[in-house]
Amino acid sequence: MQRTRNILVGFALLGLFFTVIAQDQDKPSPKQFEKMVLESSQPLFVDGERVYRGSEVTTRARLTLKPEPMFSDKARKKKTQGLVEFRVIFTASGEVKVVNVLKRLPNGLTEEALKAAVRIRFEPAVLDGNPVSQTMVLQYSFNR
Repeated sequence: MQRTRNILVGFALLGLFFTVIAQDQDKPSPKQFEKMVLESSQPLFVDGERVYRGSEVTTRARLTLKPEPMFSDKARKKKTQGLVEFRVIFTASGEVKVVNVLKRLPNGLTEEALKAAVRIRFEPAVLDGNPVSQTMVLQYSFNR
């Protein structure tokens, strides 16, 4: 049962990872998207859905559970430390979508942070009394 669950989680994460790195011709590159988020006053859309910046909502998304990532054995042996950053979308329906990996770490730590990120629980952002999707930078620190 546990092995089946691990395999399913692995496939789900693999799909998420390929979603993160896959680029369509019509989609902006990760650097272009980050520039649009930070510098543009134009509305943001991801997969046809309107996504708001923190400054555009009445109440920002609030994390209720942020699971800590595991240190991979390889990272522990090599004493890898640092910060992993993702551009994420906290959707109005309660999903966490990883849009860009802004800062990576070697030895499996980026993947461990991805596993933790998809398990986050939160209350969606609110605009005029309605739940909306909000983009945010999510950080995971790996220190010994």
